Amino acid sequence: MKTRFLPAVVLVLFPVLASGGDATSKDLDALRGTWKVTQLTEMGEKLPDKELAPVEVIILGNKMTINDDGKFREEITLKLDATKKPKAVDFHYSKGPNTGKVERGIYLLEGDTLIFCINEKKDGERPTEFASTKGNGCSLAVLKKTKG
Repeated sequence: MKTRFLPAVVLVLFPVLASGGDATSKDLDALRGTWKVTQLTEMGEKLPDKELAPVEVIILGNKMTINDDGKFREEITLKLDATKKPKAVDFHYSKGPNTGKVERGIYLLEGDTLIFCINEKKDGERPTEFASTKGNGCSLAVLKKTKG
């Protein structure tokens, strides 16, 4: 799979990095579980469902682990700030091919649906809207919770 964003989607156990107090802690708690990527758009191009089907994202604490076809692909440490409008997230790649990379993004959590918009450009600005276009360098991912 050639997608770059998906590695940012699976979490593993690590200490929680959070700003924004109770709201952020509450969101971090709600993210805990197993997620499937149901839609992914990179630079304005939607990826086919068959590329997303084998991808599983596991979030525990502030760690996100991405597995592809049952095999570990990437680990990311999340730093959330639920007080921002829109809510902010930083992806710190801690294991896998993107180790050391940091991406800025925003997120929206509504029930069992989680949406990330991540700027994949080096030192890219945090997105201000949930959109992926050829020119903005952002990926937009929609995930559905499968297990708590």
